[in-house]
Amino acid sequence: MIHPDSERLDAYVEGTLDEGDRVVVESHLIACDRCQGEVEETRSLFTALAALPHFDPSPGFAARVMQHVRLPDPWYVRAGSYLQVIIPKTTRGWAFASGIFAMPLVAASTLLLWLLSKPYITSETLVTYAWSRTVAAAVSATDAVAAMIMRSDLAIVIARGVQVAFTGSLRDAGLIALGFAVLTSLSTWVLYQNLFRSQSRRSNYASYGF
Repeated sequence: MIHPDSERLDAYVEGTLDEGDRVVVESHLIACDRCQGEVEETRSLFTALAALPHFDPSPGFAARVMQHVRLPDPWYVRAGSYLQVIIPKTTRGWAFASGIFAMPLVAASTLLLWLLSKPYITSETLVTYAWSRTVAAAVSATDAVAAMIMRSDLAIVIARGVQVAFTGSLRDAGLIALGFAVLTSLSTWVLYQNLFRSQSRRSNYASYGF
């Protein structure tokens, strides 16, 4: 005999089950002494709880509680408060901050002019050198990512998928494509829920029931 779980029996006692579930539980209770005893215990508990005295909070209790509630500000509000501390308040302060921020640009410009003043260094050689270093950094990063993937279990999954796609039937290839599409959709949904919907669902207030 399959017995209803405790949550379902509690819902039956509370009267929150729909008509179909209620009929099924009542039919089961006719032939099950164990569940009948659990239902009676739950009814007795609910009756005892209902007989307990009810105490109302004192006047102003909610207001006193809310005075001690501190809701965290959004990150952009906290960032703005931090910036208010370091933002200059006077013209002299703005001039000093501008000089500080301009120092790296002045240093880079001075270095570039010094390099271009050399007869063996031209703008073409600088562009070629910068491009070669950028390409080398990109290749190095790509190699590092590829090596990390090859050392993980993902490489085995990808290899098996490629093997099935090229050696298996059209049905296997279709299943792989379907699985990839489902995973991509699921990833997009998770990112949307965490990056966009979380911002719209954020509440700036708290409510308490007393």
